[in-house]
Amino acid sequence: MKKLGELLVEQDKISERDVERTLLAQAEMGELFGQVLVKLGLVSEQDVAMALSEQLDIPLQLGRRFSGGANPPGWRRTGLSGQQ
Repeated sequence: MKKLGELLVEQDKISERDVERTLLAQAEMGELFGQVLVKLGLVSEQDVAMALSEQLDIPLQLGRRFSGGANPPGWRRTGLSGQQ
């Protein structure tokens, strides 16, 4: 399986230097590679989603975002331990 950075380089979204820069920032920030790319302004969230879709070989469903922080009816957020 190709790494996310490799896919984005192949798609001409970022350069090899951008990958190196992002890895350094990731070590400092402690966040996921794709999140760091977006925070650095190197790619959009959609670019990351499309590359992840290719990486994981799953179809990407694009749709509108929820606005105002509202959650769908019946939605509950639980942590890893199952606590809210």
